[in-house]
Amino acid sequence: MTADGAARDATLDPSRYTDPEFARAERKRLWPRTWLMACIAADVAKPGYVAELAIDDQSVLVVRGKDGVLRAFHNVCTHRGNRLREGNGRAGLLRCQYHNWCWHLDGSVSDIPRREAFPCLTDDEAALHPCAVEEWEGLVFVFLGEDPPPLRDYLQPVTDRFGPYHLPEYGCITKASVRVEANWKTLCDSFLEAYHAQGIHRQVLAYLDEQGVTFEVWDTHSHMVVPIGVPSPRAGDLTPTDVLRRMVDDEGFYGMVLRAMGIDRTVEVPAGQTAASWFAGLNRDYLAAHGVATDLTDSQLVDDHHYFLFPNLIVNHFGSTALVTRCRPDPTDHERSWWDVWVLSRIHETTPTPTAPIYDGVPTDELGRIANQDLDALPGVQLGMHDRSLTAVRLGTDERRIVAFHETIDRWLAAP
Repeated sequence: MTADGAARDATLDPSRYTDPEFARAERKRLWPRTWLMACIAADVAKPGYVAELAIDDQSVLVVRGKDGVLRAFHNVCTHRGNRLREGNGRAGLLRCQYHNWCWHLDGSVSDIPRREAFPCLTDDEAALHPCAVEEWEGLVFVFLGEDPPPLRDYLQPVTDRFGPYHLPEYGCITKASVRVEANWKTLCDSFLEAYHAQGIHRQVLAYLDEQGVTFEVWDTHSHMVVPIGVPSPRAGDLTPTDVLRRMVDDEGFYGMVLRAMGIDRTVEVPAGQTAASWFAGLNRDYLAAHGVATDLTDSQLVDDHHYFLFPNLIVNHFGSTALVTRCRPDPTDHERSWWDVWVLSRIHETTPTPTAPIYDGVPTDELGRIANQDLDALPGVQLGMHDRSLTAVRLGTDERRIVAFHETIDRWLAAP
């Protein structure tokens, strides 16, 4: 394979999406060796807040202690292996419901019923097993294995790009988890290119130029910029006002953003401006009206700046809004996965983060038409990977980030 797309078309073996042995290799050599986003910082903002990351057959609890320190522990009772808790919430202690063993939020033992029945057990042996945890730009990451690299080193060069957005100042306005009938890589692939917009998302071509996408592929992570407010060459002759009205009308993410700003289809783009430049000004004015000064460029205010943080995290920056999504393998079926979504806004009420509804398959319109179109298609893609006639998955230059993603997986799996 080649990530630059210059020499030849890249191919993948379809079995990497279906083979249980490949999934077992990921379980052993990928997930314990990479920094994984566990939650947003707001989920564990106060003492006693607890968030769970379930990834494949592993589970980790991120806990804000009574001392204000952020810690992470493997979500397993050190007695007989029971999982301690599921999901996010609050706790004064961490307690196993099986035999009632109990720990403080710093992982130390609080109580073991009939402690005298374990005459050789020390407090250190009974303590919860910690794992590395770090916070960056309002996101919390954990590392399941040994000897983690510093998080900021691992995330380079992405760490140099996020500063102007001030992501820690954003609030979560929507979140959800969706079970998808597809391998986690099938799910991830679908978000790493805009080539499919001219197929499954044709309604966006009036305001999204899928042929003008630019790419950056780094050693581990990648980035693309999708022009917004610019019609695709496939869309025909549209005026700037036509483009903007089509954005307002759309049931996808941008339509929701514009309508939240009070824009409806009576909008008119002034003479001499493009839809993109007008939208950039609207975003600046919207932020200023809420007391937020910004030095973001027009592109950063309007276009989809789409970052992929290996192995499974995507952050879409849209100026005053960000979309954070994560692709997780299902613990019981390697041909199923979970898509976790956080919609973040620079303009928000100071309230607790919403509870994440769980959807089995395509969610409601809460996440927008584009998300539903993607999720509706993926089970068919996964089924196709089993077809006897399919000997290779073929990837073009517009899909170079998928190529790089799989090359990086192979590099991790091959490492000693």
